[in-house]
Amino acid sequence: MKSSLADYLELEPLLAAQHGVLLASDLQAFWADRTPQVLATRLTRFVEHGVLHKICRGAYVGRPFDPWVLAARLYPDCAISTVSVLSRHALVGTVPTEQVWCVRPGRAREHVSGNLAVHCWSLDPSLMEFGIEHHGAIRVATPEKAFLDTLHFHLHGRTYPFCVPHDIDVSRLDKNRIEGNLEHYRNPRFQTFVRGVVG
Repeated sequence: MKSSLADYLELEPLLAAQHGVLLASDLQAFWADRTPQVLATRLTRFVEHGVLHKICRGAYVGRPFDPWVLAARLYPDCAISTVSVLSRHALVGTVPTEQVWCVRPGRAREHVSGNLAVHCWSLDPSLMEFGIEHHGAIRVATPEKAFLDTLHFHLHGRTYPFCVPHDIDVSRLDKNRIEGNLEHYRNPRFQTFVRGVVG
């Protein structure tokens, strides 16, 4: 493990620069002189010794790491939404800090590894064209859009670490913005449900 420790010390600046999130491509570039077999062996050893934690094939995190960066690097077309945004704005109670919820126009994906998780749910592309801001390189739903996404997926059977809609503090949301965003959802049943929740 001596050589692994030395390599880990070399990795520290890379981990810091990447917010604790490393993809296989990062490591291949970092260890440019390593063969794929040597890289795989080294990564396996790092995971076994707790230096890195494997999230899914080709994706690793150190301690600490930023779950939002992890989601954005795994799925560049995603936007952080639902639980993650509501929690960040203190609109719901405490949720797992090493998990992230996001939406994307592509296929839904779930990556769970111990207490770590990326919940990436599929959303119609037309519902990705509003209510999303850029926080650096990360796309993030506004609280109002995250609220609508939460109710949308709730009606489609998704579950959350809180009770929907009772545990969401809707009093702090911009009702005019919600109503403007709601026009993009063509389902009258959904619109009625949202308006009933908002009051």
